[in-house]
Amino acid sequence: MRNLLFTSATIFAALATAPCMQAADMSSAPAVDWTGFYIGAQGSWISANVTDTYDLVTPFNFSANGLQGGPVAGYNYQSGNMVLGLEGDVNFGNVSATALCNGASVPVCAGSGTNPTFNLRTTGTVRGRIGYAVDQVLFYGTGGVGFANVSVSDPLQDGTDGKTHVGFVAGAGAEWMITQGASLRLEYLYSRYPTINYALVSTPDSIGFDGHSVRAALNFHF
Repeated sequence: MRNLLFTSATIFAALATAPCMQAADMSSAPAVDWTGFYIGAQGSWISANVTDTYDLVTPFNFSANGLQGGPVAGYNYQSGNMVLGLEGDVNFGNVSATALCNGASVPVCAGSGTNPTFNLRTTGTVRGRIGYAVDQVLFYGTGGVGFANVSVSDPLQDGTDGKTHVGFVAGAGAEWMITQGASLRLEYLYSRYPTINYALVSTPDSIGFDGHSVRAALNFHF
């Protein structure tokens, strides 16, 4: 009888503590699972700091600002609270400016320079991500390769040339899983693109730039 009472008490205690242990395990587990593919759309504000070396001799700087948007897609893998991912995106829009050159107060180009127009037409990135998930929010850093298609025109020289710059991008952001199938994101990216020579009929221009962008995205997870 004593053994039966002892056995019954042991079983009762185990049953009583099991829910508590299960609740503790659930509380330490991530609130959502970020593993899987996702696809979405984003919009970004971009500011490009351009260095234009007119006739490969006289450098001057100006800024181009504008909006772009496009699709984004990627894959995440989560282990505990750590999240690793790979992502790509393409953006289209009008980020443009006309440089102050000959005919403006400052700066002034050498020779018979005019006012070339810089237009950043398309950008894209392929980036890795590493993050830490806290409840429904993922904080992450990101970096990789950037692509930028640029057109430069000079109406007085009747010349237009287009090039694709390849550089690097890096940044950070936060993403909120509003449901298991959808998330909202805000991120900042810095990009830097090397100098390329543009042929504008009578004189060449050498152009390189770096950029700052703030992006917002809505992603759907599968």
